Amino acid sequence: MVNVLERSWAAVTSRISVWAGALLAFATAFAYRWLTVNFTNDQFVPLARAQHILRGELPVRDFFDPGVFLQNYTSAAALSLSGGTLLGEAASTIFFISLGAALTYVMATRLARSWIIGAAATATAVATFPRLYNYPKVFLFVLAIACAWRHQRAPTRGSLCVIAAVTAVAFLFRYDLAVYIGVSVIAFLAVLHWPRSGAGWRPLAFSLGWYGGVTIVLLLPLLFFIQSVVGIPRYLAGLSSQAREITTLRVNVPALRFDWAAPLVLIDPPTERRIHVRWKTGVGEEERRQREQKYGLSRPIADEGTTFSYMVTNTDRDNISALVADPAVDDTNGIDRERGELAIRESPFRRAQRSIPLLRMDLAPGVLTFTNAVAWLYYATLALPILAVATLIGRRLYSHAALDRADDRATVVMLITLCAIVGQSLVRESPETRLPDIAAPMAVLGAWVAGVWIRRDMRHFRARMAATLAFGCVTLWSAAAFGELGGRFVTTGVLAGRGGVQERFEKVNEYLGTSPPIDGWYDNGSVALRTLAQWLRACTTPTDRLLVLGWAPDLYFFADRPFAGGQVYLYPGWHSSAADQELTVERLKRQRTPVAISPVDGEVATRLTFPIVAAYVDQNYTHAMRSRFDSAWEYDVLVRRDISPVRTYEPLQLPCYR
Repeated sequence: MVNVLERSWAAVTSRISVWAGALLAFATAFAYRWLTVNFTNDQFVPLARAQHILRGELPVRDFFDPGVFLQNYTSAAALSLSGGTLLGEAASTIFFISLGAALTYVMATRLARSWIIGAAATATAVATFPRLYNYPKVFLFVLAIACAWRHQRAPTRGSLCVIAAVTAVAFLFRYDLAVYIGVSVIAFLAVLHWPRSGAGWRPLAFSLGWYGGVTIVLLLPLLFFIQSVVGIPRYLAGLSSQAREITTLRVNVPALRFDWAAPLVLIDPPTERRIHVRWKTGVGEEERRQREQKYGLSRPIADEGTTFSYMVTNTDRDNISALVADPAVDDTNGIDRERGELAIRESPFRRAQRSIPLLRMDLAPGVLTFTNAVAWLYYATLALPILAVATLIGRRLYSHAALDRADDRATVVMLITLCAIVGQSLVRESPETRLPDIAAPMAVLGAWVAGVWIRRDMRHFRARMAATLAFGCVTLWSAAAFGELGGRFVTTGVLAGRGGVQERFEKVNEYLGTSPPIDGWYDNGSVALRTLAQWLRACTTPTDRLLVLGWAPDLYFFADRPFAGGQVYLYPGWHSSAADQELTVERLKRQRTPVAISPVDGEVATRLTFPIVAAYVDQNYTHAMRSRFDSAWEYDVLVRRDISPVRTYEPLQLPCYR
């Protein structure tokens, strides 16, 4: 009786510790991603479509949609609840990414039977820093794994229906995600119900039929909708190019590069303590240099306008007071004006870095590089399913007996299948951006492999432990370097203490809650688009549409103008068939679209891929301006020949239609 109670108590405490760890993983991931929130331009594809949905339009019927219905509607709900700001989008995407981190911890801990391995696996997945718009991949893959594991422990019709529901939800978020999960679930059910008794094939056939049937039933409303609007054959024909892109086999060979001439250890110099001086307008360069020499202001760096930052070589109080009182100085920053001394804000960590060289140490800078981190993660991603298969076979041979359900064999086979498929189909030709998308299931599979390798009841325990630790440490470092963990951790403000975190939190909230969002758009790489968006908001009506002959989905969102022709982007291989182009032109003829913007960088490729649309634009639009708008990218502005402007927009000398 005592042993039974002890086992029951151990099971309860184990469950509590797992879910407590999951809660900690969720909270940590959420705080980290919130304080380092960033939206790439891909994020604005669902946001631009969400704006259309809020205007009463429907995917497929009114605009092209490659099968991301639920993501569009999730963004629409977030926009609606947050009053059109980015606050809702940030909250929803970060919530699901954090939930993915929590599930990664749960499944990694359970399969490895070690919370330490589970924590390391979760840290690796979070450190890769997946882009926010990829939250369906981060969340749904590990959710499917968790549901399958639960079904393996207690196989019922209800738990099988839950797996089917997850598959259907994945289909609604993105079609190919359901395919990856579906194939993996079939492998899972095949291992779980492989004929081993008199029941024969019946349990397997029943499970597959039930799973497939429930999934299809849940998707029938969507299928009926597509059939009623354009017809399923016509719709699938428009997705053929995307399907070929995903299913084409590609093997990348990222290079590992080692600079053996670099030192083994490099100590960075202490960070400079700089003040800022804003000189009054009219102060000439020669006069400014004379005063810099007079007050001991060295190594000037131009900041903005007449403001420069300096190192101060003469910190005498009289010298500082004279600088502040100089009639040529308009303002200063980093100086206590009353006390006449430097008052540069610096975190405790920065102060410690200045005095402790160890904190400025860069280990093996010729080896531990970002390029090598990407290469290691890529090859580890390809090798892990193979290593897992070898581990599974070796474990079976070593035990000299078939593994029972308690050994999670079916779940592991599902994991191997899923990781093998997504490692090829999702990473494709761009490991630098796609590897984080599949980090969660890879981390769970890696945790299982690690848990098997460090078992004490197998031979060569010390060698296997050393190999596991080495592989895990290199992978964790690679994930941290890949996700720029060091720089992002500094961004959170944690190193500056409570005040730094609070300041960063307030800044993020201000940015996300700004209405209209364009007033908080501070990305330095988007100066041209910001300028064009301000012109569009001032000179077109809210119902006027905008045509972008290329890729600039953020322009639609920040200008708050609907995209024309049903195309949120004109990108090679996406909705570029002759039929889709003709439908685009047909829509353009019905819509008032006074302006078209063409990113010059991709202009040739766009015209070659969309010749029908390009011919319509050439016939109906004329060039108004081609400019970089003080940015690195050049844009061609075209306006309709048959729509007369009512005035001129003075800042850009472009036509205005309202």
